[in-house]
Amino acid sequence: MKTPEQLKEAVARLGLQEWDHHPCMFCGYMTKYVFKEDKAYYDAGCKCENSGDVTEVDWVSVAEYYNSMKGPKMQQQFRHFFKFEEF
Repeated sequence: MKTPEQLKEAVARLGLQEWDHHPCMFCGYMTKYVFKEDKAYYDAGCKCENSGDVTEVDWVSVAEYYNSMKGPKMQQQFRHFFKFEEF
């Protein structure tokens, strides 16, 4: 489990700008988290099911998504993306 603070620190340390969330099941647009300065945003992208807006989200939401992955393969991919050492 990672805290919002740990993810925010990893984003800053690595200079991450985006983190893919999931592709739209209708058009394939890759929704994503976007990181600018010390803020996080969710890019819904397409307008297939929603407004397609980029909205600010809190770091708790980012951590909830990170921690929601229960499968070992996804957990490993997330740890690798954020360069967390413990595998």
